Amino acid sequence: MGNNTIRERALAAVPPTEPVDVPEWGAKVEVRGLTLGAQQEFLRSLPDVGSKNRQKTMIVQLVLRCTFDPDTGEPVFDPADPEAMLAADSAPFNRVFQVAGRLSGLIEGDTEAELAADPTAAPS
Repeated sequence: MGNNTIRERALAAVPPTEPVDVPEWGAKVEVRGLTLGAQQEFLRSLPDVGSKNRQKTMIVQLVLRCTFDPDTGEPVFDPADPEAMLAADSAPFNRVFQVAGRLSGLIEGDTEAELAADPTAAPS
């Protein structure tokens, strides 16, 4: 760590990454946590609390923003993909979502209930 101040270390920190095996897609993907700016954009993209579309939008948007090809570093999904994602098998998307939410500090453990109810209540 050297002589860097806490401020310098905090501002230089990068979000964690984690490989996730997705056998349904015949691939392993790299899931990246969100930066603070990307997290704020994600939260703004969600419908209001109580909306019937909130949970599906939350899963799609977080997976879209956090899933990368580990070989190329490119995003797996395109911003035009949400409708197609909603028609696909949910199990792999839910698996990636859980990891993305945990790495981004949005959910703890195996539940997204607190985020679905109120994203401002996400752990800090």
